[in-house]
Amino acid sequence: MSNDEADLNGVEGRLLALAGSPSQYIKLNVGGALYQTTISTLTKHDSMLRAMFSGRIEILTDSDGWVLIDRNGKHFGTILNFLRDGYVPLPECRVETAEILAEAKYYLIQDLVQLCQNWLKVITKEDIEPAGIYKVPLVNTKKDCDRIVTSTTKVLFPMLLWINVILQ
Repeated sequence: MSNDEADLNGVEGRLLALAGSPSQYIKLNVGGALYQTTISTLTKHDSMLRAMFSGRIEILTDSDGWVLIDRNGKHFGTILNFLRDGYVPLPECRVETAEILAEAKYYLIQDLVQLCQNWLKVITKEDIEPAGIYKVPLVNTKKDCDRIVTSTTKVLFPMLLWINVILQ
């Protein structure tokens, strides 16, 4: 018996095709993180999860009935929330968003893939600043002042405008 066969026997090697009532709750073990949701949520969007829980793909369960998914469960709650609502707020951290993107690609959730890709295009290091930390530019010349005034999208303090008058 190979190690793979022994591992399957450890979870009783039960392969099932689950198809049930949309309101039926399913217990999911995603990389050791436990989740419960309805078949309706899992089949709401065209994805690998829909294929799994509509009976098109066999799924592996353990002896307690938990469906086993061999992925890191860190962002699976975000995946479920997207499936429920069709939208999730994404983190400002590029690494976290990239991790969610990888999971969305794995589960074939195209709308979430698109949302993550669009968000990653929007956020840049300059856009994301730690809360409570403000950048104050050093203005040495009129050219510096003009550049700041014309490029800013934020409220300018009157002092900056006053400096502009002095530098003229």
